[in-house]
Amino acid sequence: MATITIRDVSTENLDDLNLCVPLGRRAQPAFVTGMAEKQRWAAEMLNRWGGCAKLAYADATPIGLIQYVPIPAYRALFVPCIFVPEQAHWRQGVATRLLRSLIEHAQEPQAWFEGRPALLLITKPFPGELPGQLPARTFFLREGFRDAGGDILYYPLTAELPPDRAPGLAAEAAAAFLKGESAEYIRQEDDKGKAVIVYGPSFCPWSYTFWQLAAKHIEEAAPGLRIRWINVSAEPQEAQRRGGFTGCVVNAVPIKSFALDKEGFQREVREALATSPAS
Repeated sequence: MATITIRDVSTENLDDLNLCVPLGRRAQPAFVTGMAEKQRWAAEMLNRWGGCAKLAYADATPIGLIQYVPIPAYRALFVPCIFVPEQAHWRQGVATRLLRSLIEHAQEPQAWFEGRPALLLITKPFPGELPGQLPARTFFLREGFRDAGGDILYYPLTAELPPDRAPGLAAEAAAAFLKGESAEYIRQEDDKGKAVIVYGPSFCPWSYTFWQLAAKHIEEAAPGLRIRWINVSAEPQEAQRRGGFTGCVVNAVPIKSFALDKEGFQREVREALATSPAS
């Protein structure tokens, strides 16, 4: 039986963060781009925080991950993703070991929090799982996370945080973090009459694939509509004049629905094309 170990991500094992992309699809252009953006994200996080994830290994093979981002103003860690992709490793305690390792790490004094431990972990579970896989929300609740409302879950780490304050602090910290991750779009005159997809470094190597799916939804909802792609790394000035926004806009109106929600996404596209946004 393989030995399961948990290791911190470093510059030496950055490639292993792409374990959620099937080997047979890693040469596909969308995933080549997505994995490159994931590595840019991880490199930025390592440079800024010194850490961003923990990986589970079966002997030398990466089999699972948990990612985190510090929120210093709230002494919290946001967990954007925990994932064990292969069914052969499900229900073996891999995800639990990853989470427990992060909890232990967060309870130690951290430079991010001026030498203090974190007060809580926060997450907004991804609303999707593989067939037969335990949903992330169910997993977190089973592991002791609590509901802060608005799809936000939290795990208190210390008695220093009064129980009655924890839900509100978690919700406030999550809102601040998510707002910072997605800057407010500044409308541009040249975005009217077209769709614009702005993408860049992301914690998820599937991100570019989701944007391609979004483009297909746009093509179906509005045949012939021009779609402009902006890579933040290649055209930083274009991203900056849109406020640092990443995402999709149609007719200078941001589309809020996720690409996996085809009906909602296409409804927003049609509504955006029916509007006359102000300059």
